[in-house]
Amino acid sequence: MVLGMAFVYESASFVAGLMPWSGRARHAVCDRMRVTRVVDDRRERLELRKWLDAEIRVLDEADQEVGMLTVLEDACRGLSGEGRRAVVLVVVRHYGCPLCEQLLRSVKAELEDLDGVTLLVLGSGTPKQARIVKDVVKFPGRILSDPERRAYRALGMRAGVWTTFNADGLQSAIQSVQSGNRIRLELIPTDPFQQGGMLVLDDTARVALLHQDEFAGDHVNMAVMRKVVDALRNELEDVDAMKLSSES
Repeated sequence: MVLGMAFVYESASFVAGLMPWSGRARHAVCDRMRVTRVVDDRRERLELRKWLDAEIRVLDEADQEVGMLTVLEDACRGLSGEGRRAVVLVVVRHYGCPLCEQLLRSVKAELEDLDGVTLLVLGSGTPKQARIVKDVVKFPGRILSDPERRAYRALGMRAGVWTTFNADGLQSAIQSVQSGNRIRLELIPTDPFQQGGMLVLDDTARVALLHQDEFAGDHVNMAVMRKVVDALRNELEDVDAMKLSSES
């Protein structure tokens, strides 16, 4: 088991997840085993398009192909008419996961009523499964599906048997079920060993926060996520204030 966990830890997905951050201004927030990388300086944040291939396609809830990068950049720029905003992308393991259901409920409770924030979800199942989960959780954001997991690999999300079947993952799953979240067997894919994470993007589609789960249930700390989101909202207010000042 130790060898298996070591192999997953040193896998290509882990290395790919760290490489873009080398030498960049950042700090790591550590809590138990989770590590969340945060870039406070707006000028030092990584451009998402330098990391996520523009050719990567995912499926929306209507089963239509869309460009993953395009969806995220458009959301940041507020091209739907709501104005520039911060974007929180929640990457879930799969739609049958009780831990993921718990995460979506937590994010919804924390951020649903905030102005200047768009919530998005990426899952490894199908659009039909996404619609079921959205209805169960009443999640307010758009849910995208990546059954081939190309976006997962590009974002450096971990995968492997030992990232799922370990003491920490089992403990997290038991606690989640005890809290009322369900294991939805009909929504579990044939390969359930994908892990998730989270990205928080500023209004220019640069990465302010990156979290890649070490194991099932190793979710980002909600207080850390909220602090980053609030900082981005303050940035937007400052930018708007500068525009008003220059126009007067």
